[in-house]
Amino acid sequence: MAIITFMAAIISPSYAQQPDKNSAKARQNLKEEQKDIIESKKELKEAQKDSTSEYQKFISASEMKISDNEKDLSDLKVKHSKMNAKEKATYQNKVSDLELKNNTLNKRLVNYKKDQESAKWIAFRNEFNHDLSGFGKVLKDFMEDNKLK
Repeated sequence: MAIITFMAAIISPSYAQQPDKNSAKARQNLKEEQKDIIESKKELKEAQKDSTSEYQKFISASEMKISDNEKDLSDLKVKHSKMNAKEKATYQNKVSDLELKNNTLNKRLVNYKKDQESAKWIAFRNEFNHDLSGFGKVLKDFMEDNKLK
């Protein structure tokens, strides 16, 4: 009996220590995972701030370009006094078409709701920049053709 008691006394503490080692390791892993989660949340917030800042810069720059286009279109309306009636009508129709396109661009910009999905936002931004640049080139060419700039 003494041998059984002695064996039980020796084996018992080693079994008790094994779960403690495993639980300590599990606690350490849990703490590391919690730190990773906290860091990931911080990175996400920073990315969202950067995205919002980029979005605001894009909106401001686009609004400025549209406003410049409106000023140029206003100048175009005034500068057609030396044309005959037929030229004047053609000219006014072209200016009206350009105004309509500029207003359409402005509406697209105003109506766009920033999408959290970055792929949609990037696609919108790229397409809008392409369209706005194309419109700016058409407007500039029209102004140069009519010797207004």
